Amino acid sequence: MSTTLQAVLAVCLLVLTFALAAALLALRRVLTRAESLLGMLEQELGPLVSEMRQLSGELRSLTRDAQFELQQIGAVTERVSAILGGISGVLVALGGLTRTGQLLSLAVGLKRGVDVFVHRLRKG
Repeated sequence: MSTTLQAVLAVCLLVLTFALAAALLALRRVLTRAESLLGMLEQELGPLVSEMRQLSGELRSLTRDAQFELQQIGAVTERVSAILGGISGVLVALGGLTRTGQLLSLAVGLKRGVDVFVHRLRKG
C-alpha cells in the first residue's frame, strides 16, 4: 500500500471517528433529555392517577346513591298509584251517590208537583 493511500485511509478513519464521536454525544444529550422528561412525566402522572382513582370511587358512590334514590322513587310512585286507585273508587262511589241524590230530588220534586196539582184540582 502506498503512503498516499495510507494517509487518505487515516484521514477517512479520523473523520469517521469524529463523526461517530459527534453522533454518540448527540445520542447522549437526547438520552439525558428523555430521562429528564420521563422523570417529569412520572412526577405529573402519579398525582393524576391518584386523583383519577379518587374520582372513580366518587363516581361509584354517586351511582349507588342514584340507584337507591331511583328505588325509593319507584316505591313512592307505587304508593301514589295505589292511593289514586283508592281515590278513584271513592269518587266513583260519590258519583253514584250524587246520581242517586239527583234522582231522589227529582222524585221528591215530582211528588210535590203532583200534590200541588191535586190540591188545586180539589180546590178548584
